[in-house]
Amino acid sequence: MIDINSHRRSDEKLECLVRCSHKIFEALKESGAPTSADEFLPVLIYVLLKGNPPLIQSNVKFISRFALPSRIMSGES
Repeated sequence: MIDINSHRRSDEKLECLVRCSHKIFEALKESGAPTSADEFLPVLIYVLLKGNPPLIQSNVKFISRFALPSRIMSGES
């Protein structure tokens, strides 16, 4: 997540978020915890708060504005 600012294109930034999400799901699976959205979202929030990536709000707005909607909705880039 920290390197999201090193990417210029919306699809690259989206890929960074997707990779982070996949890593979170992998960690949940390894811990034996259920891997539903109910478990994922609190962990994602925790990761964002602890990682404190710079300009995350601007990056999310940039992705929302310029990435293909189908890629955003599919969770893949």
